[in-house]
Amino acid sequence: MRNWSKTMINWNLALDSSGGPVNGGCGEDPKGMCSGVLTIDGTSVSKNAEYYALGHLSKFVSPGAVRVASNNAGDLHNVAFKNPDGTVALYVTNVGGGTQTFGVSWNGKRVGYTVAPGAVATLTWPSTGGSTSDTQAPSAPAGLTASGTSTSATNLSWNASNDDVGVTGYVVRRDGTQVATPSGTSFRDSGLSADTEYSYTVAARDAAGNESARSSVLTVRTDAPDTQAPSAPAGLTASGTSTSGTNLSWSASSDDVGVTGYVVRRDGTQVATPSGTSFRDSGLSADTEYSYTVAARDAAGNESAASSPLVVRTSQAPEPGGPIDQTAWYQVINANSGKCLDDADWSTSNGARLQQWGCNTPVADNQQWQFRATSDGYYQVVNRHAESLVWDVAGGSGATGNGTDVHLWEYAGGVNQQWMPTEQADGTYTFVARHSGKCLDVRDVSTSNGAGLQQWACTGGPAQAFSIVEQ
Repeated sequence: MRNWSKTMINWNLALDSSGGPVNGGCGEDPKGMCSGVLTIDGTSVSKNAEYYALGHLSKFVSPGAVRVASNNAGDLHNVAFKNPDGTVALYVTNVGGGTQTFGVSWNGKRVGYTVAPGAVATLTWPSTGGSTSDTQAPSAPAGLTASGTSTSATNLSWNASNDDVGVTGYVVRRDGTQVATPSGTSFRDSGLSADTEYSYTVAARDAAGNESARSSVLTVRTDAPDTQAPSAPAGLTASGTSTSGTNLSWSASSDDVGVTGYVVRRDGTQVATPSGTSFRDSGLSADTEYSYTVAARDAAGNESAASSPLVVRTSQAPEPGGPIDQTAWYQVINANSGKCLDDADWSTSNGARLQQWGCNTPVADNQQWQFRATSDGYYQVVNRHAESLVWDVAGGSGATGNGTDVHLWEYAGGVNQQWMPTEQADGTYTFVARHSGKCLDVRDVSTSNGAGLQQWACTGGPAQAFSIVEQ
């Protein structure tokens, strides 16, 4: 307490003769390290120094007292307090091995006293007419403002008050009724009614309980409920339709507050709630017609009118062994560049680059590909030079984004390793990845040797058109 602490805590009320039990705070060998107010040894109870310290201080030092300076003198350790009523108490303990006689000077007078070894004593002096009671209230808080007001809450903030001793907290009142006592200069009031006006004031308090004048009144009106639905999505289209899936996309809706997501319905039944403006519907049946609509939602749960319906028919499942001979090897030639798809550097390792390169004569093994059926019209596409490697969308089945690399990887049955060849009117083919519905695409519509392959939303462009030439 000589170090100006505001509070003293006696941690242990009673311990045994070994200073226990403990909970790790006194180490593995607590003897001599922890002590209680009392020590209990069987039926014997002894009073420790903490007992007398607690008794003396609680009797002679009042709540709200302040410490006054005093000097230690050898083995006489002490601390002095001035109480709110002006009385003074000096607590002294003799920590030495012999009796100590000492003198104390206070307010122009001197007194002597003798303390036995290990004993404590408290000397008191009557009030001289002064008082340490704090009667001055803090200044009134200023700058009360509100922010982030919603239908049910608002954030209040204000400038800190000043006090001769110190501000300990604030009192927030709503319509004259106390609702909070924050220690800082802000408070979020919640549980309010929508479209309702509230009046707020804030006052400051100090440790003595003095309360300031109230701040200026701040009137806050909560937001009215959001009842306006977003606009209906427009431009609903489908792409990359296969035997079992289709890609849907639409234009973004608008809202007075903000659109939070969309509701996709197939044949009137909700199938997805994406946050963006696209969705791939999968698990469909081949050669089947489906009707889709999309609606927008906002944070309040308002739902727009449905978009215009879009009817999509999935592709027919090809007959087994259809137009592509599964036993044959093919060159796959890009219609834009006239170059062949090629296992770069004749690699046999996972991650080998799939590139376009000038077609070799005679046809090289690393430019020959075989289509081996999986299911529902999809194929794994195997390289003749390295028959364990197939076309593979890097990153696995979750890699559905535009621009994802297509390289070569050992076939493991993944849906990112299966492709649907779809013959176009001009006799060329597009190859659609099973997991994403996106087309095999030469990067940047390049005509150069070494250009890589990627997946991209199907556009019908020349970078996505390929002819196959049987060898």
